[in-house]
Amino acid sequence: PPSPPPPPPPDEEDDVTAAEEELRQIRDRQKEAQRVFHDEHSAGSGGQHGSLPAHSAAGRVPRGMPCGERHPDFRLALLLPWVGELPPWTPYFAASARLSSPLADFLVFHEEQDLAVPADVPPNVKWFDLGPGGLSMLLGMQLGEALNLPIRNATVVIKALRFMFDKWPRLVAEYKPTFGAVFSKYLNGYSHWGYCDLDMVVGNLPLFVSRAELEQHDIVTYSFGDQEALYLRGQWTVHRNGPTVNGFWRGWGHL
Repeated sequence: PPSPPPPPPPDEEDDVTAAEEELRQIRDRQKEAQRVFHDEHSAGSGGQHGSLPAHSAAGRVPRGMPCGERHPDFRLALLLPWVGELPPWTPYFAASARLSSPLADFLVFHEEQDLAVPADVPPNVKWFDLGPGGLSMLLGMQLGEALNLPIRNATVVIKALRFMFDKWPRLVAEYKPTFGAVFSKYLNGYSHWGYCDLDMVVGNLPLFVSRAELEQHDIVTYSFGDQEALYLRGQWTVHRNGPTVNGFWRGWGHL
């Protein structure tokens, strides 16, 4: 008997419509997450995500806080996206970040790990549940917009990122230079953004991050005896928050 006729080619217009709808849903989810963040960020110091208190009425500088209860000129946002289960040492990291509250907030982005978030955390360590696959959605959407990718390409990038992050979570670190663009909507009000790791003991940042570093340089990182190497440390690198610095990654071919 003759072979059945081949199926008709897919309707390209239908494919584009489906991609547009998927991208619209992703944007709606991210807008809602950002709305919740800004609501909590401006709610004062009463909750876990509240902002830090202003200077005390007496004007006293508490011991161990050389810049007062809040630095008058600078505010750092350290971005920590995490795929998979939060590590068991997370409470120690959070506790060590407390003394940095006059200068820095630590923004931890995770996927359905609310039950693993430590109960007693300082207000400058903030937690954001992006939902299943939320990090790949946010990364793919923001980079797609920054690169003016067509909708079809953006959805392909999101799916590829989710596959890679599920299989190799450490690959998130490869995109650290893009974090200023990826998390731009979370960076309002911050003079600088940067990244570090959850397996660090942070300590009192105002004691060793100098004003000159933040005033005179666009990107600050620390070396370990290899000053001749130009290398951005994944454990600690800080960028000035602005369109020029946040867009440097576009000139790096490997990204």
